Amino acid sequence: MAKQRDNNRGTGVVAFDHSGDRRVELMVSAGSGSKPRLSKHRDGEVSEQPRVGIAPWSQTLVRARGVDDLPGEELLRAIAVLGEGELPERVPPWRRGCGAVASSGGGRAALFTAWMGEDDGTEGSHREASYATAPAAVAYAASLSEGCVFASDASQGVLLVAANGPEGLVVRALRESSGVVATDAHIQRRLIETAAAAGLGEDSADEALAAATTPWDGRRVGWSGGVNAALERSFEGWPTSPTEAGAWMLPACAGAMALSEDAAIRALTELHATKPLDRPSVRDRAEVWLSSRRNVALACVVCALVVLFGPLLTAKAREAMLSAKVERAEELRAQYEADARTAAIYGQLDERVWPMTKMLAELPAAAPVHVVLESIRLDANAQVDIEGFVQVAPSGPQLEGPPETLLTQYEAALNALGTLGPVTVVRRNIVGDAVEFQIAAQVERPTAIGSLPMDYAEMPLAQVLYGEGATNTATPIVAVAPTSSGRSRPTASSSRSSTSRAARDAAVESGRDASADRRPSGATGPASVDGVPAPLTDEQIAGMDRATLMTEWRVRLSASRDDENDEATRARLKAEADKLIARSREVGSGG
Repeated sequence: MAKQRDNNRGTGVVAFDHSGDRRVELMVSAGSGSKPRLSKHRDGEVSEQPRVGIAPWSQTLVRARGVDDLPGEELLRAIAVLGEGELPERVPPWRRGCGAVASSGGGRAALFTAWMGEDDGTEGSHREASYATAPAAVAYAASLSEGCVFASDASQGVLLVAANGPEGLVVRALRESSGVVATDAHIQRRLIETAAAAGLGEDSADEALAAATTPWDGRRVGWSGGVNAALERSFEGWPTSPTEAGAWMLPACAGAMALSEDAAIRALTELHATKPLDRPSVRDRAEVWLSSRRNVALACVVCALVVLFGPLLTAKAREAMLSAKVERAEELRAQYEADARTAAIYGQLDERVWPMTKMLAELPAAAPVHVVLESIRLDANAQVDIEGFVQVAPSGPQLEGPPETLLTQYEAALNALGTLGPVTVVRRNIVGDAVEFQIAAQVERPTAIGSLPMDYAEMPLAQVLYGEGATNTATPIVAVAPTSSGRSRPTASSSRSSTSRAARDAAVESGRDASADRRPSGATGPASVDGVPAPLTDEQIAGMDRATLMTEWRVRLSASRDDENDEATRARLKAEADKLIARSREVGSGG
């Protein structure tokens, strides 16, 4: 039973104590950390947990003495030797409990407890349980803190007293007349004597007697304040009712000792009502079984069958195992050959064929808005040269920072494609509000699927620039770099270059008028006056949804940066844009 409890120490035990018709049963299980958890165990509830109980108070005795705190097995051997001299010889081994608990006087307090008397069969359904003695449970409670603990039963004439102090732990189990045990004066006198032996004052004894409760008829339990605080800290679910705490104290301490990780404490809960049955060894059981002629004949027949058919069965099992492995090997070989052919095809494609359309589509698609690519060249040495410039259209949305940041974003996007090797900015010229650049890179994985920052199939460029509602049907806004910058563009002839420049300049002028058509219509917001958005009130802003808020914010932010508007108008538009973006954040966060 003790071995079973060790195996179930992580789940818990059912602890019980009873006297006459009164009984209390608790479920003591492993709680958080090293604390055991207490809960009521309902009458009749079936539990697979091991059981540990309190032996009858009137049939137990206890001896205590201080010992050094030795390492595990060494301490148990020393206590077992001492127990041979402390306990009576007539006590059988299964009714002895020799262990140790903590002591405030230093070292450990060795407890030698015994369950006296003959088995009278009064334990009923608990005959398979293990037991701890009531003095051991009282001593365990006292070992949690300095102070006094007592438990008395006037019907049995038993008084148990324990004190833990600077002089060590003292435990006494007294058999006296029922009338004497029931008086406070006698209990106080015994408490003072025990407290003095442990190095404590009379106030600790008086405090334990003052806190005494009567959980059962004829029984009284009490402990000092320090012990009470220690019990509340040591157990989860310790009852708040003093009467219930008095009834739970002994079985709770027995369950905690049974679940303890200290073998010296668990040894105090390994008493049994009857002698445990000795389980014979495998060898002994084999000898008993073979002592029958019928069993011997059956064994001979089985051995003959094994000798005759054993090799055949082994060969069949081996054949089935090897056949399964051969089938699996054939499947793996076929899969390997198919993978090798696929890899060879891809290798040929990687060496001889470049997906030119894919590459020429990915390089411009990785460019942020306002980055204009003038030329992309691919040579025989897998070299890629990209030339272009960055400039914001006068009538289009403005940037939050300088144009150089867009070139940095484009460089990062090219590095993230997965198609090119390290990207190098060969040339970077800043001319006014424009940035001319030349980028070079090596093609390393032309067939890799590029990671593009934005998919214009899902959101058109007009919506990226101006928000929801914008269209691509109007004349585009063309952003060009100044012609005085002196940069060199590869053209077929000077006349063709001049014609191209003139066409772009004309497109810029017409872009101012077309930009209004590309912006959202603003049907949900106030109308514009002379091209300037009309003022918005706080009530109008509060009634807009998130899409309308973002649309009106982009319109006002762009207009607040237009030099054609006066300073007061730009300030108003900037303030309204700040309110719109603040409101959109509230709507987006569920505010």
